[in-house]
Amino acid sequence: MKSAAVSCGDLPAVCCEMMLADGGPAGLAGQISECVLGRCRAARVQVNVGYGGMSSKKGVDVVAFLTRNRKANELTDHTFALELQFFVGMVGKDGERALFIMVSALMPTATTAVSIGAVLAQVKAIHQKDVFKFCDESAQSQIITVASMLGDIDSGRCPKFAANASSWLVTIKESLKFFCCVTEGTTELVGAAAAAKMAKQVLALKNTGNMNLSALENPTKFGWLLSSSQKTAVAAPRQTVIEQQKTLATAVGAASSSSKSKSTASSSKAASAASRRTSRGNTKFEMAMAMFKGASA
Repeated sequence: MKSAAVSCGDLPAVCCEMMLADGGPAGLAGQISECVLGRCRAARVQVNVGYGGMSSKKGVDVVAFLTRNRKANELTDHTFALELQFFVGMVGKDGERALFIMVSALMPTATTAVSIGAVLAQVKAIHQKDVFKFCDESAQSQIITVASMLGDIDSGRCPKFAANASSWLVTIKESLKFFCCVTEGTTELVGAAAAAKMAKQVLALKNTGNMNLSALENPTKFGWLLSSSQKTAVAAPRQTVIEQQKTLATAVGAASSSSKSKSTASSSKAASAASRRTSRGNTKFEMAMAMFKGASA
C-alpha cells in the first residue's frame, strides 16, 4: 500500500527511497483514505527533514539515522518499521541483489552479442549511481571486481578470478565466455570452442613465421577457456614474440642514444668553432683600437 501511495505521489518518498525501489505497484492517486495515509505522511515528513540535514547519504549512515530515531518515527506511524526494514535490506543483501540484476542485464548471452568496451563503460557508470553509493562496501566490491575483469579482457589480458568468489560473481564469470566468439565457415563458435580455434590459428601463424603480439591477444585474454595443453602451446610463441619485441626495443633505444650523442658532439664542435671566430674577431677589434689610440697620440 505504501509503495503504491509513493508511486502515485500520495506519500512522499523517505530519504532516497525512489532511487532504490525497483518499480512496484503504480497506484492511483486518491484511492487510499487520508485517515490511513495521514500518520504515514507525518512520519515521512519528519524523517525527511532530518535526512535533508545529513552531510552523508551513504546507506550505513541513513540506516544509523533511522535507527536512532526509530522510537519517535514509530510513535508517529506505528508501521514505520517497514521503512527501516527496507533500508536495512538495501544496504546489504537486497542492494547487492539489485546491483547483480543491473550488471547481469548488461552481459552477453548465447543469443545476444555485445562489445566488451560497451559493457565495461556501462558497468563503470553504475559506480556513479545512487544505488551503488547506498550499498555497503561488500556489495560495491562485487561491481568493482566485475569492472576489473572486463577491463583486463578489454586490454588484452586474461582476467583474474578469485578462488573464493561469490555465487553471483561466478555467474558473471560464466557470462564472460560469450565475449569469445569466432566464425568457422558458417558456424559461430563461442566460449571454449572459439578459444581453441584461436589457439590453432596462432600455431598456424607460428609455422609460417608471421607471429606477432596482435595475433596472440585473443588466445591470451581468453586463456582461462583453454585446456592446459592449449595454454602451453600458445605460451611458447608468445614468449618468443615478447623476447623479439624486447630485443627490437633495445636496438631502437641504442640507435636513438647513438644519434643523440652524435648530434650533441656536432653541436659542441659548432659552438667551439663559433667561439673561436668570436675570439679572433675580438682580438682584431682590440688591435684596431690600439692603433687608433696610437695615431691619436
